[in-house]
Amino acid sequence: MKLLPAAVLMTALAALSAPTAAQFDLFKWNLSGSGDGAATVSASSMFVAADLGNPTGFWGFTTTAPVAGTVGVRLHIYMTYDGVCAASVPVFTDNGALTQLATCSEWDQWFSFEVGAGDEFGFGLLTFNPSWPGTMTLDNFQFIPDSGFAYWTDLGQALGGALGPPHLAGQGLLHGGMPIELHLTNAAPHQPATLVIGISALDAPFKGGVMVPTPNLVLAAGLVGMGTLDLAGTWPNNLPPGVQLWMQLWIVDPTAPLGLSATNGVIAATP
Repeated sequence: MKLLPAAVLMTALAALSAPTAAQFDLFKWNLSGSGDGAATVSASSMFVAADLGNPTGFWGFTTTAPVAGTVGVRLHIYMTYDGVCAASVPVFTDNGALTQLATCSEWDQWFSFEVGAGDEFGFGLLTFNPSWPGTMTLDNFQFIPDSGFAYWTDLGQALGGALGPPHLAGQGLLHGGMPIELHLTNAAPHQPATLVIGISALDAPFKGGVMVPTPNLVLAAGLVGMGTLDLAGTWPNNLPPGVQLWMQLWIVDPTAPLGLSATNGVIAATP
């Protein structure tokens, strides 16, 4: 992923209305536990495996909730070692209190939990007998703030090109230090894209479309791949409540009326 500098967001002081669900990689996870094992986190899943050398105790990942909310996750696969149940079990942790999710092999089980602002929560394996480890894969992770605050808002105004109207979506909980992502889809492949950021709306005609942000900052965003481009960064600390940022991507596109296509505009807001 190309890095979206935090300084850009600092300059814009903006507020986008975000999707209600965040992915695993939109939290900063800390590895907990010791001993042999494996643990990985991606956008779509979390994998934890205890190994024969793993001592008893918790092995997994924890993070901090920026606000009160509901955590949802699917226990996609939990496998015991040699069919020995209750020896190394999947758990949810909330401020150190462990809730067991299963005792024997399970597939496709959905769980949800309430967490408070500042709670440390996470997922992992609790090993009672290191001779009988287990593995766990979680997916469909969600974090839904209780406040219902909209972090990202879609403003429309896309200008179609080779694959139709390109689409820009923002994702992340816009609290200081939290990861954020911008996802471009449906764009002309292998063409340069430009990110326009403003601290207010312009909504003026431009190149056959509408320039949504006031172009306070214009950045080369890199080349579109096979119709997609991902930008990632970290929301800056110490921004006051209610700051707003308008964003839009413009893409070189020979099939567009004046050689450029554009995404919808998005707005981002700090709560």
